[in-house]
Amino acid sequence: MKKLLLILALAIPTFQLSAQTETPVIPVDEATKLITYQKVVNVEAKKDELFNKAIGWINGYYANPSGVTKKRDLASGLIEGVARFDLMVKDAKGVESKVGVVEYKLTLNLKDTKYRYTLSEFVYKQASKFPCEKWLDTTAPGYQPAYADYLNALDTFANGLIADMTAKIEEKEVKKNDEW
Repeated sequence: MKKLLLILALAIPTFQLSAQTETPVIPVDEATKLITYQKVVNVEAKKDELFNKAIGWINGYYANPSGVTKKRDLASGLIEGVARFDLMVKDAKGVESKVGVVEYKLTLNLKDTKYRYTLSEFVYKQASKFPCEKWLDTTAPGYQPAYADYLNALDTFANGLIADMTAKIEEKEVKKNDEW
């Protein structure tokens, strides 16, 4: 009996840690009702320079950049593609594990002195497509507390991608003086 009480005492805090995960504020587009990370960024550069920097970032960030980007149009300043990432969550003990794959659409619109990035159409890949927006409805009959962890992982990934992308696109070029 004492062993059973000890096991329960140790297990209860573990379950509480998992259930206490806070759901981040996830941006949802008013018109489409889809999870959408989007921002217009002003930067001192011409469209062609921004396009080249964006392609350079894509080539360095993705393992298969030509497989990710479906459209690279310099004339219109449009880059579109579909990519995916491993959905990683930590359990109550802090052990990270893969729970699935999320696919998303990446769009970059580039103009002189500004660009706009859009991450949208997040889909949890299963036997059939499962829109990630379903993780937001805590009142749905099939809602699971693990969805809060999934949303945290999605938000962490999206914000990390955005930070990496904006740093590379907005990076100032250092001109080398080659006179000797």
